[in-house]
Amino acid sequence: FKNANEIMAAMAHPLMNEGLASLNGGYHADKYGNGRWNRDLYHLRMTKLTEVSPIFQTKSYFQGNIKMYEAQFSAHGETNLPPSNLSELYCMHFQGWSDCKFGIVAHDFPTTITFRKYNDGKSLLKLWLAVHQNERDTKETGWLSRKDFSKLLDPHRNGIEVKENAIFTLISCGSTTNIVRQFEAIKCLPHLKPHLQKALFTSYITNSAKAASTTKPRSLPMDIWRSLSNSHNSYQLSSISQVLTGGCRDNICLVMGPPGTGKSSTIVGLVSALLSGKAPLPKQRQSGCLIHPGKTMGATFTEPHARNRILVCATTNQAVDSLAWKIKQGSLGPSGKVGDFTMARFGSLPWEISRDSTNQKPETLSKMEDFLYEINVDRRASEGTQDFEYNDEEEREQIKGWSAEKGNPKRKKRRKIIGRAKLRSHILGSCSVVIATLSGAGSKAFVDAVCRDPTRNDSEFDAVIIDEACQASEPESLIPFKYNPTTITFVGDPKQLPVLTLSGSSSNNKLIEQSLFERLQSLNFPTILLRNRSGETSERTAGKNS
Repeated sequence: FKNANEIMAAMAHPLMNEGLASLNGGYHADKYGNGRWNRDLYHLRMTKLTEVSPIFQTKSYFQGNIKMYEAQFSAHGETNLPPSNLSELYCMHFQGWSDCKFGIVAHDFPTTITFRKYNDGKSLLKLWLAVHQNERDTKETGWLSRKDFSKLLDPHRNGIEVKENAIFTLISCGSTTNIVRQFEAIKCLPHLKPHLQKALFTSYITNSAKAASTTKPRSLPMDIWRSLSNSHNSYQLSSISQVLTGGCRDNICLVMGPPGTGKSSTIVGLVSALLSGKAPLPKQRQSGCLIHPGKTMGATFTEPHARNRILVCATTNQAVDSLAWKIKQGSLGPSGKVGDFTMARFGSLPWEISRDSTNQKPETLSKMEDFLYEINVDRRASEGTQDFEYNDEEEREQIKGWSAEKGNPKRKKRRKIIGRAKLRSHILGSCSVVIATLSGAGSKAFVDAVCRDPTRNDSEFDAVIIDEACQASEPESLIPFKYNPTTITFVGDPKQLPVLTLSGSSSNNKLIEQSLFERLQSLNFPTILLRNRSGETSERTAGKNS
């Protein structure tokens, strides 16, 4: 690929097929024997229509023929509003329409809640509808024609005014969340740092890569490096050194690890190194160790102060939870002590993942489950209170609910109840290591919580590590790129589990069946091959790159 437009053109159709296959899978799982869908019907009243502009307008789709409208629905009669999430798709019907149409749950900025309560205390469901000028172009699309749209309007009033008794029948078709997040990831590519774009849009690499070394990174304290040397073999140390010294091409590191070669151990060691060291940008000099008055140069220090914010991702919740536990059990904090760093898990708790789960916390938890419960972001945010410092009188007056205290208000800690979104932002902003699934890292709640604050320099991530990288499709792997890290490390094995697709194998879906790891590797991108201590990869051949 030469640019983001080429990636979008190649991936758009396969991604749409994946979304359709996901919705069809939900239908087959919930249908009755006679083919009817086992889903609840909702009768809602449309109260308002507003023309909107999509956040990402692609000219080939949104020219003069299509307009987007936000439709607001309120409860009607004894029917309540359906429980919905962002990007959930609804099939809807209105008296006078010849067939059903589709609407998608709209983003409700600046919050992440679809149902916003207004001054009158009523909640609204908001859906985005597409209206096309030509009726023949709406066939099998779910879009409204101009004729369909006109039937919603009050003929006796000017403008976009909805009829008084516009009652709709709606049914949820399922979520398009994962597909939307992958589209958004591709749309972010033009805004990436130059070295990341260079890696993604590279052509076949003809020059041979330099041999990987196990040189101690200059920014890493000697005792941290000594501990890593004692617990990792030379191949694992080589991958860690390459990341911290800027030795990876365009700061993208591919680590290939056949079974038994210590992929998880390498990630644990890399987290240790990134917490205490600093990876340089491509072609920049390495920074040195932090100097602390009264301390020996290159030694660790007792107060934990991480030099990087790290995002660690994988494809599944189970893999992410397992990796979080291993990192806590084995990674060294800046003090040189195991687990001495702040950490957060964004996403579901282990007992919330099962489809048949009641989401109730078990009475007895394993050590791992107890740890995941303690670091879970939503669990911590649900407590509803945190301590914050307010710097001046004006800031204090802007915040409601603060407790009055005598004396100078400056730099006083005051306790207040704030929204969950702000709590998430505070929790994630104070953590050195954040763990999430790839899809979770693309959620609006996560994006809002970690988005860059112009007054601070620690709001996004300096380093990203993706485990099970060969099980993620390229659009899914691109999700954490939007945080513009300095370095990204892919860890995986293309000869183990492949990318899982729902739409089946076909020539049209070939691109989405390939991971970004595999595409870069096919372009001769330098790959570090892990081996066990005896120098063997496994009983099978792992690959040519080393």
